[in-house]
Amino acid sequence: LELGVPCFSIRVRSVPLAMGNCVTAPLYALSACLGSCCAAGCCKLACAGFVNSAKGARCLLLWLQVFAASTSLGFVLASPTWLEKPCSWLDSGLKLGSGPSAVGVCECFNATALAPQCLSDQMAYRIGAAAMLMYLFLLLLCVSGCARGAASSLPVLKFMALFLLVLAFLFVPNSLFSGFGFCASIVAAGFAIAQAILLVDFTLTWNDIWARAESSWRLGGVSAYRWGLLIFSLVFLVLGGVLVGHLCSAFSEGAWKAAPLTALGVSVLMLLLSITEWCQVGTLITSCAIILFAQWLTWEALAAGYRPSDGSVVSLGPPAWLDLTVGAAGLLALLAFGGSWRGDAAPSPVAVELASQAQRGSDSQSASSRDEESSDTTVPHTEANIDTWDFAMQCLVHSVAAAYVTSVLVWWV
Repeated sequence: LELGVPCFSIRVRSVPLAMGNCVTAPLYALSACLGSCCAAGCCKLACAGFVNSAKGARCLLLWLQVFAASTSLGFVLASPTWLEKPCSWLDSGLKLGSGPSAVGVCECFNATALAPQCLSDQMAYRIGAAAMLMYLFLLLLCVSGCARGAASSLPVLKFMALFLLVLAFLFVPNSLFSGFGFCASIVAAGFAIAQAILLVDFTLTWNDIWARAESSWRLGGVSAYRWGLLIFSLVFLVLGGVLVGHLCSAFSEGAWKAAPLTALGVSVLMLLLSITEWCQVGTLITSCAIILFAQWLTWEALAAGYRPSDGSVVSLGPPAWLDLTVGAAGLLALLAFGGSWRGDAAPSPVAVELASQAQRGSDSQSASSRDEESSDTTVPHTEANIDTWDFAMQCLVHSVAAAYVTSVLVWWV
């Protein structure tokens, strides 16, 4: 502060201002240092990791799905009403003057009574869209000739990119993601196709392992494994019959009742056909499992389109936890049996032994040449052993699974 007097001037220092500078200067330096360190650490973390096997690539895709689904489930169970204050700050910063409901997900606060449900829906839509976009981008890399790099490189960056996509989607209008939610409920039907394929693959493998297993314990001349296949087949058949009874009781109006009976008739006809000599690859347990799965799909379809004659809104579909359990079982089967999409036979033990001998010979020949090289030679990164077709199919199935999870969680709300 400077006071002007005719003969002299007096400069007065503001004590509070000087003390504020003393406090903020080290804080500013500390924040600059921490910011640069965090940025460097994030970059280092994003470039870390490498996947060198097909199973590892499948597990990475599954964990991405688990991360997205668990985050969506958290927002569904606890609506993010805490976004109201950040939305108010954003509105004040942009000087929009229309309250905390002007940008992106903040539009949910237009209707105060429906804000919690709107926020849960919109966050589930955004997370599902981010996961689906991530899988489709990896699929695009596969068909572009970059499958090995997409499957093996930068595993941590994939999780970071998913988080950043959700963060960016917070500023996108709700109407766009409401349209995505409608499309996701349609695309989710594609996951049922993948589930049916995986169910057939799982039961055929199960039947093959138990049919070929040698057991010394026999009951009445029949192997215990054979009895096990018969018992599990009967269990699937009984559960399918119970589900038919439930559907006929719940959807008892007009043509709705005919849907489960028609599905049962076609499934039983295919069962009788599969156990004949005309169908060489048919198995009893696979046919019985398909009977149960056909009724499950009928339940899903009827619940989506059923409207009572009195015009009331009722919820007769399967519980959300059961939907998620069936979806999780399908993804676990995808992890275990996803490598058999093309039905390639496994290499014989002789071929494996010959390949290992050739590898040992090449290693011994190259060992001497490596000794002659200079010490500063960089060893190239091990190439990932990943099947391009398998990884592409994994990305495709996981993309429709993300739509399936989104539709289930939003229906749950």
